[in-house]
Amino acid sequence: MGATAVVNATSENVVERVRQLAGGHGVDHCLDVVARPETIRNALECCDNFGTAVLVGVPPRQAELTLAVSTLWDERRGIKTCWYGNCLGSRDFQLLADWYRNGSLYLDEMVSRRIRLDEVEHSFAVMASGEELRSVIVFD
Repeated sequence: MGATAVVNATSENVVERVRQLAGGHGVDHCLDVVARPETIRNALECCDNFGTAVLVGVPPRQAELTLAVSTLWDERRGIKTCWYGNCLGSRDFQLLADWYRNGSLYLDEMVSRRIRLDEVEHSFAVMASGEELRSVIVFD
């Protein structure tokens, strides 16, 4: 799917490793899909000067981020939020469907398992255990 490296936050310092992979600098864009204050802060710290942390995950409403504002001004780092890919359904759904049909958008590779509707509860338990990433409900 295009990944060239994996950083495991349970066994290594994310910011140090990402900066090492980026040749000692930060990255231009860092995506945070976890949406916890510490992962948002890490995403910003992984960015180089003028880099942007894109917040894809949606945090709970009560979550708060404590951050030295110098992180934004001194290194000119930015934060951008992304809600459902910032897509405009009336415009983008047909485009995405066309990309999938012509082989430009790889969705099948992101599906761990296809399930029936009566398997949903079990599928959530399997995802929570980390055994599978994403199940898709198939209606026959």
